[in-house]
Amino acid sequence: MFVYDLETLGVNETAVVLSIGCLYIDSPDPCTYRDLMKNSFFVKLDAKYQVENLGRQISKETVDWWGKQSKEARLRSYKPSSEDVKPEVALQMLRQFVFDHVGQSRDKCYTRGSMDVIVSEHLAKQVDMKLPWVYNDFRDIRTAVDILYPKSKNGYVEVDQTKCFGYTDDMMIAHDPVHDCARDAAMILFGKTE
Repeated sequence: MFVYDLETLGVNETAVVLSIGCLYIDSPDPCTYRDLMKNSFFVKLDAKYQVENLGRQISKETVDWWGKQSKEARLRSYKPSSEDVKPEVALQMLRQFVFDHVGQSRDKCYTRGSMDVIVSEHLAKQVDMKLPWVYNDFRDIRTAVDILYPKSKNGYVEVDQTKCFGYTDDMMIAHDPVHDCARDAAMILFGKTE
């Protein structure tokens, strides 16, 4: 199973994509939080290029929201870097990551809601590419968590530290896409049942 997350500068399909994170999990066996993150993919995209060449948009409200996030999250996704890549390069890197793990076959991809899928599909179409998954490969994390764990709240459940060894909420960097993916994977696989 894949877990996929974007960081953006808006909440509509034309939003600038700041970064993409993805994890591949091939076993439901207990592990550490760090082990979940070992099999991950991260890429940061060139925001200026997207605005100037693709007409992608920036929301003032989202920029203000980024100003309230942790320094670590802002450094990882929000702050421009000389290593930021064009969208087609990022999408090709993502396709290669997925292909390296499942070859020609596809595996389900879990995302938190539909926004990341909608934004990703729009961006991919703009650069004449396809995502490594098709529409019916996507699954919603919130729904999975709510079905699996009756005591969940709005798609969140406490992680069982006896199955995700040493996990604490303090370990995760919210709005770092790889951390967001790892936390979501930990909730799906190792949520507390009591």
